[in-house]
Amino acid sequence: MLLIVQCRINSTRLPQKALLKIQEKSILEHMILRLKHCKNIDKLLICTSINPENDLIVDICNKTNTEYFRGSEKNVLDRFYKASIKYNARNIIRCTGDCPLIDHNLIDDLIKEFKLKNYNHLNFRNKDITRNNQFPDGFDAEIFTFDVLTEAWLNDKSDFGKEHVTPYIVKKYGKNYYKIPNIEKYTNIDFNNFHLSVDTKDDFEKVKYIYDNLYPYNKDFNLYNILSFLNK
Repeated sequence: MLLIVQCRINSTRLPQKALLKIQEKSILEHMILRLKHCKNIDKLLICTSINPENDLIVDICNKTNTEYFRGSEKNVLDRFYKASIKYNARNIIRCTGDCPLIDHNLIDDLIKEFKLKNYNHLNFRNKDITRNNQFPDGFDAEIFTFDVLTEAWLNDKSDFGKEHVTPYIVKKYGKNYYKIPNIEKYTNIDFNNFHLSVDTKDDFEKVKYIYDNLYPYNKDFNLYNILSFLNK
């Protein structure tokens, strides 16, 4: 099971967001350290582009002793496909580098469900991939087989598909969803308007606020710790 985090420096809405510091570590570094707690993966890989500015991503990988792969800047689908070939991956987990609150426990649960049901694609959404629908945004991950990744790579020629990797897969195979248990009790949270991935400066300040309140007491705080804090 290959877990790939896609990440690049030149985000248009919040440039160099992967390098922004929270509690003396960059967003990407926090993600790496959290994901290294996953028990059900074989390898964690940071997937960035060959553009020189992404040497800064490689520096973080080297600092954290994390493997990386470099490919096309705009064709992220091609990047994933070639990385999966290099590491001979049968199944791939996709995460994006703007989720510093990601919970390794949820990913392990997602993997268990994927294997148990013998799916070819599985993610956390419970209606579609573009809306929250009672899913806490900022904890996203999806799993798919190498076979369906290959099918997407061969058939999806759209710019949107190349940038977002899985639209073809989701459209054809995305009927299976893993529902995160026990979030309905957090009644003060409107999950349809819940946003904890980092796309803007305001997003960053929200995530930093959570880290500043939880991280000093528990460096491995999870989704439920976050929801309990926010529910107050």
